[in-house]
Amino acid sequence: MISVKKVHLQQYDIQDLEAVWANVMVDKCRLVIGSVYIAPGDMVALNLLDLVLELILREHRRVIIAMDSNSRHGVWDDSCIRMPHHTRSLQMGIKLDDIIRKHSLVVHNNGLPTYCQGNVATAPDVTLSVGLTELGSVRWSFVDDELRTPHEGC
Repeated sequence: MISVKKVHLQQYDIQDLEAVWANVMVDKCRLVIGSVYIAPGDMVALNLLDLVLELILREHRRVIIAMDSNSRHGVWDDSCIRMPHHTRSLQMGIKLDDIIRKHSLVVHNNGLPTYCQGNVATAPDVTLSVGLTELGSVRWSFVDDELRTPHEGC
């Protein structure tokens, strides 16, 4: 039987950053799980994410973040590789990539779209982590979307 415990990490709740952070322990493995939403064009929220990650990583060595970043970058979104760089979502993607590199985060996406509606297929949703690979291999994939949103569950 698997034992799971969780604690909401309210100390990382920051005004103007739509995020929830929890300390989760599965059996004897502890990690912080974050769910983050960045509104389209919201560079301020990306800066706040950078600040909160700084705080979290001072105290925790294993973190996984599932986020709707509304940010596009060739590292996680193959469909944006030839787009003009002045596009706001690409500018946000560059900023998010800087944050990823600064905090030595791993991007788990494989370039496939995470958002599909009509003719649009992009990857604004990003799964990031630090410290997970030391536990073994990590596999990223879509899950069934029970909410029937245009976003694929990752």
